[in-house]
Amino acid sequence: MTLTLHLGVHKTATSWLQSRMRAQRETLDATGVAVELPPECRRDTMSYHPVPGKKLVVSDENLIGTPRHVIKTAALYPQMEERLQRLQTPPDRVFVALRNTPDYLASIYAEYLRHGGPRGEAQMRARFLTTPPDWAGFLRRVRTLFPKAELSIWDHADLEHLAGSILSDMTGHVLDWQLSGRPKRRRQSFAKISAKLGDRLDGPERVADTPYSPWYPDDIKRLSDHWCNQKRQVAALDGVVWLRP
Repeated sequence: MTLTLHLGVHKTATSWLQSRMRAQRETLDATGVAVELPPECRRDTMSYHPVPGKKLVVSDENLIGTPRHVIKTAALYPQMEERLQRLQTPPDRVFVALRNTPDYLASIYAEYLRHGGPRGEAQMRARFLTTPPDWAGFLRRVRTLFPKAELSIWDHADLEHLAGSILSDMTGHVLDWQLSGRPKRRRQSFAKISAKLGDRLDGPERVADTPYSPWYPDDIKRLSDHWCNQKRQVAALDGVVWLRP
């Protein structure tokens, strides 16, 4: 058996990619490719179930942790090593999507609040402006865990141009990636978030129908500059294949 892991990360259209594989699971199974996706791969402490003689593709962003872990610690998936060490067989290939820093943090923070997280926006901004996500360090940790695996990454902004090739690389087969629509890239609106969360939002003034963001304009510039620097660091990493359109 060979194992391919798709680790997300959160809010990079992981569920959309999973839906494409789920819709064509029977076709994949007939050609020797088994696919495990949420919720089935979360029923037994997020472990997978090997299928002798088949290629196994496991796609689950919670294998590395949850948005709550990131928001509470201001670190990218601090429980990743503990969780991935549960794997019974090391993967041959690992796929990871990255997303620009301000949008990634806005999206996972909204998810955290929707699930009852108590921290206010001001505290969140202060923590991440001081310690923004270290994507290069995160990928080094993945490489340390799986030194023999081929590690492929992409920028979430490029997904619509790469979706077909990503799915083909993951499964070894050409899939109909346009089935049932294209990936969504728009975050929930500020109006929807504020209606759910009310006084837990204490950030800048925002327009109701715009995508939710906790950032002031200066914050966005600062975090965007950080993202550009991170991309340069990631591009210089050994053993990482950056998929580009």
